[in-house]
Amino acid sequence: MRAAPWVLLALIVGCGGPKRSDDPLVQDEEITRDIMSELIRYDRFAEVRVTCRKGVAILEGVVNDAADQEQAKHIAWAITGVRDVQARLRLRSR
Repeated sequence: MRAAPWVLLALIVGCGGPKRSDDPLVQDEEITRDIMSELIRYDRFAEVRVTCRKGVAILEGVVNDAADQEQAKHIAWAITGVRDVQARLRLRSR
């Protein structure tokens, strides 16, 4: 059985992730937007701010515990175009 050519094309094209702009400043804005759109899905990241410079995602703010710190970093690393993650997240004092 032969696969239709459009199926093969869809598989090849779909493997690259979202297309980023060629402009580095726009790329940073797109990465920032994508990370924030993932973090806002969780209430516990309401106090986390994201900036991106040259593909380096910088996470700042307050989280509840070390597990939240790690999850925020994991979310940032999963975004296409991220070259490094700097987590400057503070733990909420109890």
